[in-house]
Amino acid sequence: MKSIYSVALGLAVALSFSESGSFAQINSLKPAPANVKIDGIASEWGDSLSFTNPETGLHYTLANDKENLYLVVKTGDPAQQHAIFTGGLTLGIDTKGHKKTSYSVLFPYPEGEPALSFSPTDEEKKQEVTELKLKRIQAEGFKDVEVDVFTQENLYGIRVAVNYDQHGDLIYEEQIPLKMFHADINPKTEWAFNIKLNRPEPAAKKPIDGDDKDQASSGRGGRGGGMGGSRGGMGGGGGMGGGRHGGGGGMGGGRGSFGASPGSQGSGPKGVDFWAKYTLAN
Repeated sequence: MKSIYSVALGLAVALSFSESGSFAQINSLKPAPANVKIDGIASEWGDSLSFTNPETGLHYTLANDKENLYLVVKTGDPAQQHAIFTGGLTLGIDTKGHKKTSYSVLFPYPEGEPALSFSPTDEEKKQEVTELKLKRIQAEGFKDVEVDVFTQENLYGIRVAVNYDQHGDLIYEEQIPLKMFHADINPKTEWAFNIKLNRPEPAAKKPIDGDDKDQASSGRGGRGGGMGGSRGGMGGGGGMGGGRHGGGGGMGGGRGSFGASPGSQGSGPKGVDFWAKYTLAN
């Protein structure tokens, strides 16, 4: 009887340690492959990426070598692709494992009107967006960075590229030199990582003057009210004014791509914004 009690007590103690995380398995970043090239082509990372966020289905790899930290994201979801192009992807990092952003890199940096008409199946538009629209990077928290918005041709060694594979999946590759963090590179220390697809804020409404104001308020058409009505209008997505880390508005209107239009009772797909903890690869 005593032996049964001892076994039960031992199991209870073991479970309590396991649940408290004292002996929980610690995830590690993957060692980066040799000769990584930041070009939006994921061939060096293999057929599948290392991790999948269960809530959003986003496939990603976080990896490092002795020089750089790498992020690779792969998505075939049109809403997620659209969010990257219009609001950008932010990688937030805390080198002490806290759920707070001490360092962040945003790409593409939102500027001007988003490409709301872009279609994931339109090859010509893909090329235009990839080559012409994705130019600038925003980095925050890095003490070596003097100007927080800069181009791909920067001296810091921060590189980002976006491209499509043969299946129409969007590939996002990013590189940050480890020396930029000024942190103790200890393989036993957990780092916290936040991956977020930003939602652009709706554009400010244009002021309506004179007769147009009267027509809009009376609902008789005219320039003020012609695009609204039950279809949700064309103005739901709006501009890119979401501050340094994107905003909370929707991409909505009639398209319903990534959120509801202002005043709408509906809601779009759940956004991508999650944290994960890993130790660095040896």
